[in-house]
Amino acid sequence: MTNKSDAKLRCACGSGRKYKNCHALIADSPSQEQFRQVREFFNLQQMKLADFKERHGTGRIPVHTPFNNGHAFAVGNEIHMIEAGGFPDFIDRLAISTIGFDWIEAEREKPVEDRHQLVNWLDVIDRHNQDPQRPQKPEGFAPIGAKGTWLRMSYDLFTIRNNASLSKRILARLKSRDQFQGALYELCVTASFIAAGFEIEFEDETDNTRDHPEFVACDPKTGLRIAVEAKSRHRLGVHGHASGKEWASGQFIDVRRLLHDALSLDTEIPYYVFVDVNLPAPKDNDEYRSWLAELKATLEDCENHGFDKDDFPSNAVIFTNDPTHYFLEEFVHPAQAALWYLKTQHKHPKIAHPSEDMVSRVATAFFQRSTVPDTSDIPS
Repeated sequence: MTNKSDAKLRCACGSGRKYKNCHALIADSPSQEQFRQVREFFNLQQMKLADFKERHGTGRIPVHTPFNNGHAFAVGNEIHMIEAGGFPDFIDRLAISTIGFDWIEAEREKPVEDRHQLVNWLDVIDRHNQDPQRPQKPEGFAPIGAKGTWLRMSYDLFTIRNNASLSKRILARLKSRDQFQGALYELCVTASFIAAGFEIEFEDETDNTRDHPEFVACDPKTGLRIAVEAKSRHRLGVHGHASGKEWASGQFIDVRRLLHDALSLDTEIPYYVFVDVNLPAPKDNDEYRSWLAELKATLEDCENHGFDKDDFPSNAVIFTNDPTHYFLEEFVHPAQAALWYLKTQHKHPKIAHPSEDMVSRVATAFFQRSTVPDTSDIPS
């Protein structure tokens, strides 16, 4: 039965007609209140979508649905199911299956000092979870660093598989002890560009006639193509690296050689260089400011010695740092292990700058891809 006050109102279906001249004429049609409830649900999902993009970037939104007391998740064109748990549990298992359960178990058969760093992370997580005496996570803290680092890598893997394709080359590098750190950072930078709304073109590594960037990022809105290189600074004992000098507070960051190598690449499109400085958390603001000053001086040195500053090979250099892996067995306070970056656009690059500030867009996405969403954060 039609409520008289409802009959005079616009139909809640959104047609613009009065309800009495719209769905009131259709037998067994939804009531005004039912339409309002559906519209409220849709509005809520639109708000969740906007919030998700604000927090996690503009790549393809994860798709999931409850199924047989568990969850089904889409990864690209594939469907994956888990019996229990949410999105973080799913990407944890996806990472294990992507890397290979048999490979992980084979690594676990090796002496501890010979195991791959990925397996060391998993062992730290397992020991923590199985310890009946483990302390409660303090309020405001993140999980132990091993868990945070593993999940962040797992989310990068998911993001790439959900939006592009994971090349066999990078997976092989990820499983190599010597190349692991570089591959891990390449995942990070690739996921950052995806979160910034770019599509990814991986280079043909079988072409030995020229040097290649890690990948080319394409902006679907403008057609802009950007060559991207990612370098990560090795430090003794960090990420399983067994050579070099152990880091101590007060030392130089020393990334000039990495930067010089990256700037030696010749490209015909705008070129962005990312450098992971691989540092622990600074002891105080003075140390942090000294790091920024050294990085700026390193870049200025490259501009003045070895490269033409009026025809500079790269459009931008972005230094980044994520110290979470320095706290593998500790609960991590967000302020203690904060991510940071330093971005610089060159005044006179060899290839003209894009009209839009792509550097800030990607630098923002570096933070967005670092936050792993819960299932409840994902729009339906």
